[in-house]
Amino acid sequence: MASDVKQAESSVSTKVIETVVQAPHRRLGYVKRALRIVGWAIVPALFALNGWWFWRDVRPVADLKTASRWIKQGNFVDAEWALLEQLRRSPHNSEALELLARIYAQRNDNLNCALTLHKIPTWYPEKGKMLFLEGQAFKSLDHRADAEIAWKALTAMDPLHPMPEEFINKSVLDLMENYALEERWDDARALLWKAYDQAEPSVRPLYLIMRMRIELERVQPARAVQTLKRFVETVPEDWEAKRALAHAEMSSGHVPEATLLINQCVIERPDDPRGWRELLTILHDQGDDEGLTEAHKRIPAATANDPEIMKSRASVLERQGDWAGAVTLYRRMIEAQPFNAEYLYRMATAEERTGLRDEVREHRNRSRTIRAARADLGQAFQSYLDLSRDPKPDPNALTNAVKKVATLCEALGWTREAKAWVLLAPSD
Repeated sequence: MASDVKQAESSVSTKVIETVVQAPHRRLGYVKRALRIVGWAIVPALFALNGWWFWRDVRPVADLKTASRWIKQGNFVDAEWALLEQLRRSPHNSEALELLARIYAQRNDNLNCALTLHKIPTWYPEKGKMLFLEGQAFKSLDHRADAEIAWKALTAMDPLHPMPEEFINKSVLDLMENYALEERWDDARALLWKAYDQAEPSVRPLYLIMRMRIELERVQPARAVQTLKRFVETVPEDWEAKRALAHAEMSSGHVPEATLLINQCVIERPDDPRGWRELLTILHDQGDDEGLTEAHKRIPAATANDPEIMKSRASVLERQGDWAGAVTLYRRMIEAQPFNAEYLYRMATAEERTGLRDEVREHRNRSRTIRAARADLGQAFQSYLDLSRDPKPDPNALTNAVKKVATLCEALGWTREAKAWVLLAPSD
């Protein structure tokens, strides 16, 4: 009996071992059979897919003339399908891109309209017009940074890619509006002189007038806040708009909002001195001496020699009683900007504390002369504008007005502006 039980147990053990050993082989066999079945199923599917791809590339598609006619008839669905198919086969088809952008414009889909226009190659004969429309589409969406890219391409004055003058002039105005809102005066001056050099003589006075206005006119902070908030909410990564909004918020007395924004700007672009300038101004106006000292420790070496940053550092040294150190910084600042009345006045104050009497008199007098010239510039410029609007101005009066503006420009260190204004005097 016992032997029968042992024999049964042995038999069971043998079967279990055989099952365990043979199980992987059985599973492998199942997998092979399944793969063969799937393989035979995939083959006809691949044939069908290749056939569909071939048919898709050879099937007839409406030409651009037909698509254009459909757009005029309001049949946007068929026109869009035809154009998208044309672009799938030829992605750089400029005419197809222009027509597709027209469809998006008709649907008030300005974002897709602008993005489509942006794809049009530079060699397209109508590229100038396309860039202008692209800029306007982005502008309507408050995507000012994207619009600026299109406007800059229009105003690049590249002789290899000439643009229509009418679109250049309009783009200059759009850029100037943007620069004024964001107080990017260096960019504004560079653009105006580039446009001035390329303009016809009859148009140049307009650019000189704009050049004076960027010195004499400013956007009201409340209006700037309202507009710039919209830009930043629409495109949070627009750094220029964010920095300008911080400045406008500070000018409006909204210190917490300005501080939050400018700290974001400094983190995003630590090597751009303009962000640090705004932060240092906020800390200075709040009387935060400790914050100023800590901020100067964090400023990268690449931006430490910016004149406005050196001005802030000189103020810290003055409060610490280091007047000699402040004088050294003011000298470097005046070397960079010799006609800055504020720098000259600060320099004179620091020199007075260190006993440099002769230098005090010189720098203080220069500061007064420059301030007086700037104070007189507004009235002189207005006198010129009044005379220029007269259909038949008195030539002598107009000449005197032009020379007055030129003289004041010379006193302010604007040599190029002075020479340009002299050219506006009526000839004998």
